[in-house]
Amino acid sequence: MVSIPIPMRRVLIFAIALLLPVFSAAALAETRDRRPVGPVHIAPRIVVDGLEKYQFSGAAVAVPVWLQFAGPRIQERAVGYIAALREGEDYYGKFVGYHVVDSQKPTPATSVVYLVLNFERGPLFARFRVYEYKNTQYVTDFAAALTAEAVFPERLL
Repeated sequence: MVSIPIPMRRVLIFAIALLLPVFSAAALAETRDRRPVGPVHIAPRIVVDGLEKYQFSGAAVAVPVWLQFAGPRIQERAVGYIAALREGEDYYGKFVGYHVVDSQKPTPATSVVYLVLNFERGPLFARFRVYEYKNTQYVTDFAAALTAEAVFPERLL
């Protein structure tokens, strides 16, 4: 082991202390350059909760999460939502995950989320409209289709 005299150790420690912020700033700048460009899109909690239920327990468990506050016509809506998800399963197999394509908040109380639902052999395209009142979220509309053109606005195609 090499012995460094005490005055030289002080100089080395001082030099490291001066240069450390420079190297840290360079590393941070490099990390910033690797981040995705553009807005980060996130889905409202009620949508994510339903998608997690769908992935692990199926459409019949997910749909009630989305429609827990849907009002008197809940049964009709539930049948339609389950049918849309099962259409994806019939074409593409098991649901394996999702990607949020875009999320808009046209007003403080409303959100519109566009997603790609990933199945084993292909995608299903979906749109959720969510309303929030007094910290409670409500899915007011859901649409899913085999083609993006059926549910996505033209700007996302």
